[in-house]
Amino acid sequence: MPPAQAPSGGGAAWRRLLLLLTVLPLTLAALAFVLQWRGSGVDDPTARWPPHAFPGKAAPARLSLPSSDCRDVLVGSSTPSFPYLRGWSFPSDSGSPKVCVQTSTSAGLEQILPWLFYHKVVGVAQFLLFVEGRAAKPNVAGVLESIPGVKVVYRTKDLEEQQARSRIWNETWLSGFFYKPCNYELFVKQSLNMEMAIVMARDYGMDWIIHLDTDELLYPGGASEYSVRHLLAEVPHDVDMVIFPNYESSVERDNIKDPFSE
Repeated sequence: MPPAQAPSGGGAAWRRLLLLLTVLPLTLAALAFVLQWRGSGVDDPTARWPPHAFPGKAAPARLSLPSSDCRDVLVGSSTPSFPYLRGWSFPSDSGSPKVCVQTSTSAGLEQILPWLFYHKVVGVAQFLLFVEGRAAKPNVAGVLESIPGVKVVYRTKDLEEQQARSRIWNETWLSGFFYKPCNYELFVKQSLNMEMAIVMARDYGMDWIIHLDTDELLYPGGASEYSVRHLLAEVPHDVDMVIFPNYESSVERDNIKDPFSE
């Protein structure tokens, strides 16, 4: 008689484990595809707005008009258009506490305007823009100066001489960054600009001032209506400084060119 065969329970367990290891990655891949998919039946809020919504992102349409109408064409094309909210008038301007944001930038309108609009929405009342490079060009600075609540400060010879007499040069915490290239020089310049901005914000009657770069967004998560004003209103009166953690986030897909609007 042939010998009795051992039960095959161990082989069945291995087959089930192999099946699980095969199905699990496929399931996760399908789930990732579903989460990233934007079908026609999904309401995408960003698709409701026309492309090139911000001035400076696209050339104006050319109109074929008689030569007598050239003046009207020039006047019309030089007027900034912001379709998201006409007039840049926000109720939060009269609220309390008043929040000011200061930045040092050389960016163009395609970066600064979405940044301004976002922080207007979350409750920032005043912007102090210390500009140079592209941001200081007339076609860029002119648009920025036309927006209520925006103060443009140019990096002129007088400004540099005034900052050269600043008391901040005697601060020991900053002395290690003096006379060094690249990011060290930028940090010193930002610190000098911020020192001036604090005085300007006080003259404007601001209660809080925040330093941000134009590639950074202040996210008041947890506050009602996502309002930075409401968030700071809950801070006790004996608190002089609030620290927001810096989240170095990255975009989800390689084809995203503008993380502010896509």
